[in-house]
Amino acid sequence: MYVFTGCMNAELSPSLYLCEFHEEDGSLTLVNSYSDMSKSSYLAVDASRNTVYAVGMDFENEGAAASYLFNPDTKTLQLVSKQATLGKNPIYISTDPDSTVLFAANFAGGSITALPLKPEGIMEDVSCCISFEVHHIGVGSKNKSHPHSIVVDPTNRYVVVPDLGTDRLYIYEIDYAHYDLKLKQTLFVEPGSGPRHFVFHPTKPCAYMINEYNSTITVFTYDASQCGLEIVQTVSTLPMGFDGINKCADILISPCGKYVYGSNRGHDSIVQFRISESGFLTYVEHISSGGKKPRSMAASPSGKYLLVANEGDNHVATFVIDQQTGSLTPASHLSLESSPICIKFMI
Repeated sequence: MYVFTGCMNAELSPSLYLCEFHEEDGSLTLVNSYSDMSKSSYLAVDASRNTVYAVGMDFENEGAAASYLFNPDTKTLQLVSKQATLGKNPIYISTDPDSTVLFAANFAGGSITALPLKPEGIMEDVSCCISFEVHHIGVGSKNKSHPHSIVVDPTNRYVVVPDLGTDRLYIYEIDYAHYDLKLKQTLFVEPGSGPRHFVFHPTKPCAYMINEYNSTITVFTYDASQCGLEIVQTVSTLPMGFDGINKCADILISPCGKYVYGSNRGHDSIVQFRISESGFLTYVEHISSGGKKPRSMAASPSGKYLLVANEGDNHVATFVIDQQTGSLTPASHLSLESSPICIKFMI
């Protein structure tokens, strides 16, 4: 089993690492590193095609997406295509389950794009680019659009786009025939909250969003017929009494579907919540992230381990997930030359 890590890299240092993951103890072994782009800020993996997608900066400091073919025999990645994302600082990518189209969120560019994918993983030119021009921003919000993720819903008919800068949630319908996106709904969330990452529950009609600026998780009910979302709960990711600076980063649902984990940069912790039958969250505990500024998380396919990318001190920490309680226990860590900001598994 393999793990790919995208990194915020200094000049001449790697932006993408290939590691081997050892299921018996949760340890990682560094296999290869690559520097094809400046800052591989997010990754997507298609295990059925042995393809890894990455976004970062290229094209004279403009946003770019790249696709790599993974050879498990030689344990190497081969760059097979690269395209401009038509926006600065692409921060997130995702694909539909059939890998026919790749979606990118351009954080600094205030836009989202779609790129058609060929069966061999080669990207074509951008087919759709939507810029967010917002003129009525709520009190407490930033003065510019900053989409921070773009997530395909369980029906594969819609994408959800949290806009950290304007405290809005955009829902677009996917037009697969033309590789296009059509706006269906705009949701307004708490001003100044900074919506960042969004996940759908694998079996329940609910979804969860972590908010960077006010350190909360928002719980939604989810109507699959039209990707309808309604806020039903908001919980803090921080312990009572904490008055330091904190910015949330990532959110993850355990493979068993019973727990939600969120990462706190500043408090430098992982917070755990239990998911009720109706999807509501109950606080369980905080545990140290094992490093500074935990940016990204990934659960092993078996559900036995949680990996945390600690951007602040350049290492990936592995935790054992208790199969009865979901609690985390430190198991291993791997130090890197660059700052890890995204982790993805490939079986």
